[in-house]
Amino acid sequence: MAKSAAPKDGVTVVIPAHNAAAELHRVLPAWGAVLTNLNRPFEILVVNDGSTDGTTAALDGLSKRVPHLRVLTHDARRGFGTCLRECVTEAKHPLLLYAGADYPYTPTDIRPMLERIDLRDEILGKQPDLISGARASQPRPLLVTVLGTAWKLFWRVFAGLPMSDSPPWYGWGEWWYRVRVGWVFGVPLADVNSAFKLYRTAFLRRFPIQSDGDFVHTELVAKATFLTSIMDEVPLTPQPHALPPLGPTGADERTVFRNPIFAVEQPTPAPAEPPKPEAAPVTPPAPAAAESNAPATMKLTTTATPEAKPVGPSSPATTAATSESAKGDSQLPPTAAKGAVSTPVTQPVPEQPKPAPTTADVAPSTSVAEPKLPAKAPEQAPAQAGKPDASKSAPDVPPVPPSPPDARPKPDAGGLSSPGSPLPAT
Repeated sequence: MAKSAAPKDGVTVVIPAHNAAAELHRVLPAWGAVLTNLNRPFEILVVNDGSTDGTTAALDGLSKRVPHLRVLTHDARRGFGTCLRECVTEAKHPLLLYAGADYPYTPTDIRPMLERIDLRDEILGKQPDLISGARASQPRPLLVTVLGTAWKLFWRVFAGLPMSDSPPWYGWGEWWYRVRVGWVFGVPLADVNSAFKLYRTAFLRRFPIQSDGDFVHTELVAKATFLTSIMDEVPLTPQPHALPPLGPTGADERTVFRNPIFAVEQPTPAPAEPPKPEAAPVTPPAPAAAESNAPATMKLTTTATPEAKPVGPSSPATTAATSESAKGDSQLPPTAAKGAVSTPVTQPVPEQPKPAPTTADVAPSTSVAEPKLPAKAPEQAPAQAGKPDASKSAPDVPPVPPSPPDARPKPDAGGLSSPGSPLPAT
């Protein structure tokens, strides 16, 4: 099974026209027929560059006969370069060929140019960006022929260079222009001012077209040379007509020479502002379940923990320390107690004072008095439900053996002394 051929690149044909109604009636139908037979997508862009004759009416009639014809109109004449600049933006296909309407270019000459631009260079591995058509040479004067032959013979004898064909002759003005732009801008083409050139659209969009007039032909070739693009030149069908005169080029030539631009300037993006942190939604504090459900005059409900009783007989010192610790714990606020679980208190229950210890609780003992132990600071036990825990607040005191009645400790300035303490010296 034969493989299907790869689709061919479409081509956009650009024709700037100024007061060229007669030429358009002859050229546009021929262009439509040739492009239709190429079996590739195409379009024709005609720029009415400020025409004052019947060009507008001619284009209106031809738009119904020529397929894929689009017309752009200028109110005033702006030049060949301006027309080409706008068409590069409007082009829809990968290839772009422009042809002037002031010279009878043959539409069929596009075929060898399309074949040449599709070839790939074997060494560089890329395809050409530019194919230029060279117009047929004019009759050469005898002086030019003699001088040209002598020049080629000189380089053949002293440098061994082959005697190649002379470039086409278009007159003294074109010859001087070609020499000047060849030295200044490095243009290698023989017919640089030919208005029949095929470009790749992507290549033309790499840089801005600075020329407004006829210097655009030289500008594009010079920038292609600077960007190391592959280009070639093919001969066009000879025509008996005289070459059209070249328009003013001085202003555009100075602009391109002084400030050439080889890339389209991309707009600098503005620095992005850092994202602002979003404020967290403020949630009002939910009321406590106990506070929302408790009545206004609720009393504190306490659960009393049974007091731990000492193993041995209690002494006045032990009972006093326990009483002082309980009093200290009762004065603490509810939130200061560790591990306490309380509810809002509106009417706290007063704590009942404990009875003072009596001497009857102290049992007589005949054992020898032991040295006085340092008193421990009473630890504050967490109040549970508003009532201190006496078993946790009182320090652990070892049982004291009973002492004789005459060796009973006397209270000092700070309170009751512990049993078994030595009597103060007299």
